[in-house]
Amino acid sequence: MNIIGEKLNAIIEYLIKLNCPIVNLLQSPLENEEFDKLMVGIPISLPNEVISLFKWRNGVDANKENYIGATKLFPRAAFYEFSHTINRYKEGAGRDQYWDSSKFMIFESGAGEMYLIECNPDSQNFGTIYLYDLCAIEFDTLIPIYDSITSLLDTILECYSKGIYSCDPLTGVTTENWEMYLREFEISKKHNPRSSYWSLFSSPDM
Repeated sequence: MNIIGEKLNAIIEYLIKLNCPIVNLLQSPLENEEFDKLMVGIPISLPNEVISLFKWRNGVDANKENYIGATKLFPRAAFYEFSHTINRYKEGAGRDQYWDSSKFMIFESGAGEMYLIECNPDSQNFGTIYLYDLCAIEFDTLIPIYDSITSLLDTILECYSKGIYSCDPLTGVTTENWEMYLREFEISKKHNPRSSYWSLFSSPDM
């Protein structure tokens, strides 16, 4: 098993301990044949980290009526199946100056924000995860938020290990109070030094 799978398995252990609903909703790993079929006509090659993510588990079925909190691996975003992310790419990539065709959605918040990964291997930002938010006030629609999938998973793991994330039966994984949010902010900033989202504010209490 690769390092992405190992980190995800560690995360799922925390989700099980916290009785998080996503544990029972995650689908079986994406098969190679299905992956190849869905990628037909997609003009990019996905980074190995992205492929490893969906071949670990194929997210949550986006066609079933699950409340958004039940689909979250971490408080900021839901983890949907690969076919859903493909549809998001077809709908959104290249439609504005921010989401260009080299960026692929891997997670979304359920409230309009999407997490896009840079897939151009010639880009100095290859593998960087961007927050794409058309309603953003603090930044202009697109901003780096995680240095890579690996750094994102390291962020999530540290937050679980330190009790920063909890699980509510209605809202799913959450930071239940302001103190926990501030601690998540500092951990995220530590693991993602190249991502300017965490430096938007002079202090996390805005």
